[in-house]
Amino acid sequence: MIVPRAATKSQHIGLSLLPRIRLPAAARSRMGYPKGALLGPTTTRFLLLPALLTGCSADPIATSSPATLSSSVSSATTTTGPSELCESYATCSAVDGAAEELPAALLGTGDKCYVPLESNDTVPIIGGPQGGFHIWVALRSAGLGDEVIASYRVLDTADDSAITLSDPIERIVELCPIGEGWNEAAKLYAQLDAFTIDEVGHFVGRTIRLGVTLRNSASASASAEATLKLGPVVKWSDNELED
Repeated sequence: MIVPRAATKSQHIGLSLLPRIRLPAAARSRMGYPKGALLGPTTTRFLLLPALLTGCSADPIATSSPATLSSSVSSATTTTGPSELCESYATCSAVDGAAEELPAALLGTGDKCYVPLESNDTVPIIGGPQGGFHIWVALRSAGLGDEVIASYRVLDTADDSAITLSDPIERIVELCPIGEGWNEAAKLYAQLDAFTIDEVGHFVGRTIRLGVTLRNSASASASAEATLKLGPVVKWSDNELED
C-alpha cells in the first residue's frame, strides 16, 4: 500500500487549483465510485486522472486506489484475444524474438508506443497540459498475461531519493499483444515533484534510476531497471511534443 507523504506548500497550492471533475461512467464503475461521483483536488492529484485516458490507444490503464489494486486484478474477468482498447494499437519498435526466460519485463519510454531505453539514455521532461511535469514510461512483458500491476519508481542516484509526487507509483495496466509472446503498453507516466519551471529546472541534467516491477493475479512478477539522464523540458500539446 502506498502511504502518501505530506504535501509541500507548493503542492497544496497546485491542489487548490485542480477542479472537481465528474468521472466517466466506465471509470466510475472500474474504480468503485458511485454514479455521478466527483473527485476533489486531493483525490484528483492522487489518482493522476490524465492516466485514465492514456496507454494503448484508448484507455488501457485503470488507475485505482492502492488498497484495491491487488483485489482488482485478482477479480478481473479473463478474456481471450485483444480487447477493443488494443485493436488499433501498433508498436513502433520491432519485436526481437521471444523472451529467453519467463516471465520477463522490458522498460521503455514513449507516449504513442514503446521506445526501448538503455542505460545512460536521456529522457525529456514533459510539460503537461495541466501544468505538471512528467516523464513517459512504456512497458513490455512476456509470460504475465495482458493485465498486470505496474509498480515503478524514479530515484535520484545522488541520494536514492524519490523525485515523483507518489512513490512508488502503482497502476493496473492492460497490455496489448505485439507478437512473439510479448505484450506492450505506452503512455504511462511518472509525475515529478515540481509545479513551476523553476522547480522542475532543478531536475534537468540529473541522473536517475527508473525501475519497474510487473506482477499478475497469480503473483508472478518480473522487473527491469535503467539508469538515465533527465533532459530538457518540452511541451506536450494535443498529444504532440513541441520544442
